[in-house]
Amino acid sequence: MKQTHLLRNSYRFLIDLVYPNRCPCCNQVIAWDAWICEACQIETALNPDTVCSGCGKPFDDCMCSESLAFDGAMTVSRYEGRARQGILQLKQAENLNFANYTGTVLGERILQKPDWMMADAIVPVPMQQHQWILRGKNPAERIANAISFVTKIPVRTDLLWKKPGGIPQHTLNAEQRRTNVLQFASAGKSLKGYIFILCDDVLTTGSTANYCASLLKQCGAERVYVATATTTTRIKA
Repeated sequence: MKQTHLLRNSYRFLIDLVYPNRCPCCNQVIAWDAWICEACQIETALNPDTVCSGCGKPFDDCMCSESLAFDGAMTVSRYEGRARQGILQLKQAENLNFANYTGTVLGERILQKPDWMMADAIVPVPMQQHQWILRGKNPAERIANAISFVTKIPVRTDLLWKKPGGIPQHTLNAEQRRTNVLQFASAGKSLKGYIFILCDDVLTTGSTANYCASLLKQCGAERVYVATATTTTRIKA
């Protein structure tokens, strides 16, 4: 483990000599071993005590009264301001620091939750193959890898997949999102008794997280938790 940390830090240090490390939220040059600047850490922080542990939404936007397929959720920031910029940089594969930052925060919080630490795997919400090629990697998978680095819970990308031809969720209203999630599918593997942490970059209406959690449970999963980098105020139909 120490060797892994050393190699990772050595790589980051050497890259910084050629391409100075920048905050993904404000583009300021930061220390080679930082993920974001201190100012953006403060500005993007969302107090966990103000977020519902059941649905991952701030209490003023709680959706626990709805039928949820997942068993708990957590998030790091609101999808606005500098946090939104961090996510956009991640989606465009221009700066990956926000995935490592939010994944590290989520990982440290998961370490404090015995029920979550019983998870057999972290499952990133999948993306279509052509999107993966264009972006270099699934943003949700980058966050999942950062969580895994902290918790040592393995990442599995072979349990869910996304059918070709779907419409991007962010272009749709709430009602359309609920139908559009049918583009996601399970690999059909037996998951009886398994516990999973479903990971994504943004929690909006919860439609994607809910449907993906239901797919895992249909395959036998016992529990599914949801960890996201950011959360929005839900859009209306």
